[in-house]
Amino acid sequence: MVGNANRFIHGIRVVVRNHTGESIGIGEILVDFVPLGAPGSYARHLGGAPANVAIALARNGLTVGFYGRVGQDEFGDFLVQGLERENVRLLCAGREQSAITTMVFVTLGINGERSFTFARKPGADMFLRPDMIRDSDLAECTFLHAGSCSLSEEPARSATLFAMKQAHVMGKIVSFDVNYREALWPGGHIEAMHAIREVLPYVDLIKFSEEEADMFRRANDLTYLHEKYNITAIVVTLGEKGAYCLLPNCTMHAPTTPQEALDTTGAGDAFWGNVLASLLLERVNRPDQIAKAAMERALRRGNLAGGISVRSKGAISGMPTRQQVERLLGIQE
Repeated sequence: MVGNANRFIHGIRVVVRNHTGESIGIGEILVDFVPLGAPGSYARHLGGAPANVAIALARNGLTVGFYGRVGQDEFGDFLVQGLERENVRLLCAGREQSAITTMVFVTLGINGERSFTFARKPGADMFLRPDMIRDSDLAECTFLHAGSCSLSEEPARSATLFAMKQAHVMGKIVSFDVNYREALWPGGHIEAMHAIREVLPYVDLIKFSEEEADMFRRANDLTYLHEKYNITAIVVTLGEKGAYCLLPNCTMHAPTTPQEALDTTGAGDAFWGNVLASLLLERVNRPDQIAKAAMERALRRGNLAGGISVRSKGAISGMPTRQQVERLLGIQE
């Protein structure tokens, strides 16, 4: 390995190592168009849940790689430059020639709640292929994070499944965000659940919203996921009520302080990225090291990060740095 270099990202001194990263994200990267004050006016932002989580990890000073596809167009340039600026290494060489960069138009409702309209027929994110995933990259990481959107279309579905299976076989910690988006699944939640169940045997940590958890509950219970799929940590986000986590031997609830939300886009990604960052910073390197105390601290950190993120428009603009979160952690201790 060649020597390391120092770089400052959002005021953080980062050691830029010449390897793939402590964490790898895989899945959709796209342009979020977020409404401005004037009717019909939008601002463009880097988006896509796995890409947002990758940036949340990078803003904690961690080394991060990302597998995703963008088009040979101006929006693709915008996204690649955004990842570079955030110190996230794009692991796919070249641009997708078969489709334009994926876009989504965000509609904001009361309390910053949002809905999505996708421009993805097709979109470049769908064209990630299994042969683009390198075992050498996976071998160097500690965490692999994925979500369900890339399972909605081939070949990205096969690429995501391949990466998760390989990482699991290598003993890496595999994280998964259910992140159900109805518009991406012609067969609705039944089709989505079928695709998600296919990857669950390879998952160690999983995140649901309350509504997503309802899709998977059996007899009002999620604990069967421990037994059937050997998932270590099951996390359900509750919005302004915080989050709770099911471990094989205990349940914990992490409350949060309600915030006046300008835009909730990316709040769950800020939360989850900081949950994963907390575990990485505590040197949780294997699934069997995910324990109650570490998860309690991770949920607390995630809640603080999510609370900060909703104060700005766009998923990335409000994504906090490590110093911002740890300053609040220090105040609350």
